[in-house]
Amino acid sequence: MSRSIFVFLGLIIGFSVNAQDLVKSRTTSPYTYFYSVSDRQALRIVRKGTLDYGKDIFYTKVDSFPTGSEYTGKLGPGNYLKAFIDRDKIDLEFLSVPNIQLSVIDNQTDLLLRIDEHKGSVVTDAEVKIGIRRIPYDNLTKSYRLKKANCRGIVTIRHDGITNLVRLDRSYNNPGVKRISKKIAYGS
Repeated sequence: MSRSIFVFLGLIIGFSVNAQDLVKSRTTSPYTYFYSVSDRQALRIVRKGTLDYGKDIFYTKVDSFPTGSEYTGKLGPGNYLKAFIDRDKIDLEFLSVPNIQLSVIDNQTDLLLRIDEHKGSVVTDAEVKIGIRRIPYDNLTKSYRLKKANCRGIVTIRHDGITNLVRLDRSYNNPGVKRISKKIAYGS
């Protein structure tokens, strides 16, 4: 009986010495990971504006770094998910690393999108769409142009095998009925 008491006291003292302070323990995963996202998955994420995740989205791990530190690596052009665990949730962030620079030119009539490479040269061979509508390249303005358009939505720019997604919003709502009525009232 006395031996079991000594063993029991020894265990209690051993546990108290080796006990971990849960208040000060880590609440995040040790590493933050970057996962490559397919064009279809990226388009779904940008359209919904939320990240619905399942097993299929965490398919190709690209890079990682210690959680809580600054990322010093370099991701190539493409679409990525940054993921780490914080307490009991997965913290996700969608990142897009473009291979182009997009400028919206305001001429009060048309939708003009100027696309440049990072080197500074104008991109003339990209596949540009807003929704399912293709935007052709205009040599005169050196931009992708939709005549008399008042579009909003997701612009998909595919250049050099990389899909870039940009949400296009209107700062001034000018529906077709309003434009037609102004044309009738004020002439062409």
